[in-house]
Amino acid sequence: MHVRGFLADDEAVSPTIGIVLMVAVTVILAAVIGAFVLGMGDYLAPPTPNTQLSASQTTENIAQGEIVVAISHRAGNNLDAENVRVTVNGQQAYEFKGAYGANEEIQPVWSDVDRISAGSSSAIVAYSDQDPSNVDYWNEGRNLESGDTVRVTWTARGASVTLLTREVR
Repeated sequence: MHVRGFLADDEAVSPTIGIVLMVAVTVILAAVIGAFVLGMGDYLAPPTPNTQLSASQTTENIAQGEIVVAISHRAGNNLDAENVRVTVNGQQAYEFKGAYGANEEIQPVWSDVDRISAGSSSAIVAYSDQDPSNVDYWNEGRNLESGDTVRVTWTARGASVTLLTREVR
């Protein structure tokens, strides 16, 4: 037997390595595509909404010159209300529902709708760090003041984006 000839013969090494590498690349590619097809790719961060919000401020006599900031959805994607949080200085913002002075009810901004679409608006009148279901506006709510920061934040599946920031003047 010619051991030297056997060890020196490497004709089939290059094609064998090429086939092994091609099989490995195919298996990896199939695993990645399979992960997305079977839904494992759904855990990626959701796309952020493309919306245009605006804020305007008024002191029209809602209650003896109190400051009111109105937030409006001008254009863009509809937003699921459960993913939107409106805060003032990091605390829950509130709006009146019903006629002021007669059966008025205070509740978190946009808490009475499922979707916020173009044309939707809300008027922030107060904020509080109390549980929204127990807040007593007249005793625990704080009126908006100059220097307060109003922020609209969208959060879904761990991703969070600030859609609007407005300082009260």
